[in-house]
Amino acid sequence: DVVQVAMTVALTLAFIPYMVLNAGGVNEVHTAVTDNVNTGVMLSFSSPGWDTLYAFFLPFLLGWSLWGIASMSVWQRAMSVRQDKISRTFLFGSIGWFSTIPLYGIVGLLALAFFPDLARPDEAGVQVYTNLLGGIAAAIFVAMLLGLVFSTTDSAILALSLLGTRDIYNRYVNPNATDAETVRVARLCIVVFTALTVVTTYAIWTVDFLTLIWINSIGITAVFFPLLYCLYWQQASANAVFATSIIVVGVVSLMLVFGYDIPLIYLVGHGIAAILTPTLSVAWPSEFEFDDLMEEPA
Repeated sequence: DVVQVAMTVALTLAFIPYMVLNAGGVNEVHTAVTDNVNTGVMLSFSSPGWDTLYAFFLPFLLGWSLWGIASMSVWQRAMSVRQDKISRTFLFGSIGWFSTIPLYGIVGLLALAFFPDLARPDEAGVQVYTNLLGGIAAAIFVAMLLGLVFSTTDSAILALSLLGTRDIYNRYVNPNATDAETVRVARLCIVVFTALTVVTTYAIWTVDFLTLIWINSIGITAVFFPLLYCLYWQQASANAVFATSIIVVGVVSLMLVFGYDIPLIYLVGHGIAAILTPTLSVAWPSEFEFDDLMEEPA
């Protein structure tokens, strides 16, 4: 993970400016955008109003950008290191890594400027990498992007495996399980969850990619504010966090099914979580001693 994250950050910071230079520099890109991009789109870039902010900036700010703080895979990385290195790992492995993602918007801008007639939007990256990087550099960049995807996927699958083994199997099915039995169940969970991931991928293959990103990041509304309360407010209740998460997921799922605007769903989800977590913490308190996790079992 350390090598993959380092490569992602370093190569992103190197290759994105390199593609802009190969395209002729900032002035040439601006000229190409002005000449080739639809007038309505240009207006949204040059004179952003509330409609543009509501449709694009607000979902990104309240959704995808917050995964760098509240993603389970990020905390899996942070908590797997020495206690005195957690803050450094969290800063580099989550905030540093996720902060590079907006740079890929430049790839989309380059595609709009130089390849305005693409049949499919998801061909934009291939065209930009092939024409503005080319050769070994394009292959390295694509491999880096695949590594970014795979590192997140394997962290998510391992987190689900841990849930299936420690929180379900060891706690409720077989509390006296040996290490060998636990490992076998963990391997089975990995196979099952990987298969479900593949099936889900084929089931949603035709869904617009941007829609998938929004739907995925809607889930962050259930955990972002509860996580902040847990980190910075000692009275935060585990009961409140759990109940709030379930309620928010139910509300935003119904809003998504009934076709409410994506930005409105984010606002409602975050609003409920921000208000309900402290309210339930006061009404339904519970203590959770994190230091107990560091103690050897008796």
